[in-house]
Amino acid sequence: MGRVQILTSPPPDRRLITAAVRSRSQPALWLIRGLGLLLALVALIDLATSDIFGVFGVSLGLLFAVGAPTLLVRRAVDRCWQFHGMPGTFAITDWGVQRSDALTQHGYSWPAVRGIDAAPEQLLFLIGKAGFMPMPTAALQPGEREQILATAAQRGITVRSVRQKHSAR
Repeated sequence: MGRVQILTSPPPDRRLITAAVRSRSQPALWLIRGLGLLLALVALIDLATSDIFGVFGVSLGLLFAVGAPTLLVRRAVDRCWQFHGMPGTFAITDWGVQRSDALTQHGYSWPAVRGIDAAPEQLLFLIGKAGFMPMPTAALQPGEREQILATAAQRGITVRSVRQKHSAR
């Protein structure tokens, strides 16, 4: 591992994990919502020409459009919370970013980080197609957030500012 530039131990925050999961899942969630609404629309048209299937189809489509995204986000947050819900320490180095806690230790070299989503209260290190490592920024000292983003930019990593909606669950 390279020289440690920044060492921080932010408290875990389920609200931020939820915001990160929602942010990274938006394309899939919109697809699920769209399919549910399409099913409801087809069933509504069928309801005008038929009988009971239309009511069932409209109900199923609306349930799918509203309930499935909520359920999927909740399950993904539960899985992420298993890994990121324990207090841990982040080390930002010349080599990359690393997180360690009482049970795990994992890190990604800068070439493995394909981008950073810089949200108001956290940084999301994007790994692979859909993976990410969230780092709350509450425990950073003044200027450290900018230092992390500058280090990433020097290595050719795209930094994108994002706004995230926060949720209690």
